[in-house]
Amino acid sequence: MADLIDRVQIEWAALEFVVAGLSETQLATPGPEGWAVKDHLVHIAEWEAATGAVLARRPQHEGFSLPADLPSDIDALNDVLYQRSRDVPIGEVQARARRAHAEVMPPWVG
Repeated sequence: MADLIDRVQIEWAALEFVVAGLSETQLATPGPEGWAVKDHLVHIAEWEAATGAVLARRPQHEGFSLPADLPSDIDALNDVLYQRSRDVPIGEVQARARRAHAEVMPPWVG
């Protein structure tokens, strides 16, 4: 478990480092698939929040802040998540991502 948490923290730090080096324009400009970096960040935050719910033995939909009748197709679910967050400002996206990541990590991880 400790090795897994260490790997997650190392990769999280690498992600934060890369994102910190990007301008607001770079964060907000969609790539060829249509998602901007900020869209990917909020996507990570959404899934970490859902993971946190499951780890806390709550339904996954609560982590997503969605009704219990989640789309069964992962692409449809991801589209729901994308559509509701695509206009969220970059600062809020970064705050959500950091908060979700901190909440999913065990309390002893600093």
